[in-house]
Amino acid sequence: MAKFNATGIEGLALSMEQFAAIPDDVVEEMLEAAGRVVVQAQRSEISARGLVKSGRLAGSIEAISKAGSARNDFKRYVLVYPTGRHHTYQSRVVTKQYARSKHGRTYTKGGGAKVVTNSEVGFVQAYGAPKKGIRATDWMNKANEKAAPAVEAAELTVYDRWLKSLNL
Repeated sequence: MAKFNATGIEGLALSMEQFAAIPDDVVEEMLEAAGRVVVQAQRSEISARGLVKSGRLAGSIEAISKAGSARNDFKRYVLVYPTGRHHTYQSRVVTKQYARSKHGRTYTKGGGAKVVTNSEVGFVQAYGAPKKGIRATDWMNKANEKAAPAVEAAELTVYDRWLKSLNL
């Protein structure tokens, strides 16, 4: 009759529990590493497509860590997008006459300051504005697709370092 002896199996069970539950700090570090890679990919895609005029759009791209809960399941994620203010312009003042005015009464429309954010500029560059003659470049989706293998490698590096710290 054959005998089977196993020593150290208790340690293996404990390590599988540790393996299943990744600590929050490791998850955050993985997400931050992925965010840094995507930021660089989006900046390089903007310059590769020639969308750089002032450099404000490329310089405004940031990775912002978020944490939220969806139906009692706590989720962490990173948003990468252009942030901040791009420019301000003064809208045109238009003087119009009331439609039923017998004595030439007029009113003015416009004249306020309009703030344009980098998110708006990035959206218009990505999806275009046919009436303004701006073609769609789809720069953000292309950059994210190109960055996918590098993001996976960056996250895997952090995960592997955590596993090595557990001697696994």
